[in-house]
Amino acid sequence: MAYQPEVRGTVDTANSTQAALGVSGVFTGSWTEITLYDGISVLVDGASAGTAGGTLEMQFSHDGTTVHRNISIAIADVTAAAPRTLGTVARYFRVIYTNGSVAQTALDIQVLLHPGFVRLVSRLDQSVGEDEDVQNVRSFIGGKDEIAGTFKNVSVATSTNLAGTYQSLQVASGARPSQLPGRTAVRIVINHQTAPVLAYTVTASKTLYITDISMTVENSSSGSGSMDIYDDTATPLTGLVLPTTIADPGAGASALTTIEHSYVEPLAFSVGVYLDESAGTLDMSGVILGYEE
Repeated sequence: MAYQPEVRGTVDTANSTQAALGVSGVFTGSWTEITLYDGISVLVDGASAGTAGGTLEMQFSHDGTTVHRNISIAIADVTAAAPRTLGTVARYFRVIYTNGSVAQTALDIQVLLHPGFVRLVSRLDQSVGEDEDVQNVRSFIGGKDEIAGTFKNVSVATSTNLAGTYQSLQVASGARPSQLPGRTAVRIVINHQTAPVLAYTVTASKTLYITDISMTVENSSSGSGSMDIYDDTATPLTGLVLPTTIADPGAGASALTTIEHSYVEPLAFSVGVYLDESAGTLDMSGVILGYEE
């Protein structure tokens, strides 16, 4: 039997560099035969006067001349580029790195060739981007509780119908919409208001989303009333969001109209919540719930 030398992991010097690139500078590696290796890892690091972006191209070839597959990755910041891992899919491999509009003060690209399985470099608190290297496995779904600062599993609920039995994610898990991170709960109280009123002014650069309205409106005039809710702060009013007709009590009487509603798609307000009593003699009371974000 012929002697078979042991294959060990090695640095692919033909595709590694420590030469900084200027504006729009390009490093082009050389084709390396990789048939003895099962995997490749590429780590790009560097420094610059500002955030330096670029493009990393990882190329495979059957013959060492023609590019048969090119995996192009946009690098937003050369100082924090995620490691890349690849399986061997062709005989030859090379790297090309094109710098962006900021000159580098340092660049270090190192390509390692591995004779065995390449382990992915990731963390539990790392967000997975669209171009991130991942390994498809059967796993659990978890998430970080932003308030408690701890990681928790996402629970499921079993439901059965004519199609069978399924386990569905409880995405909200009982949480109210205003409890999500980045949102501030808003509660607007209307107490026996008998004239048009600016009930709430939306915080600058925020949007108010109304999820629930619970109100009673008494009409003491002989004729239908009208209570219209606008996304505005003063007359003349624009941005009608919710027109409401208030019941006609008839001559010499009064009538109550109850408004109770929860919105699956919240009502959005960008400037203010203005209640306009445009018809009838109204007495408006109740509460409006929502959140700003």
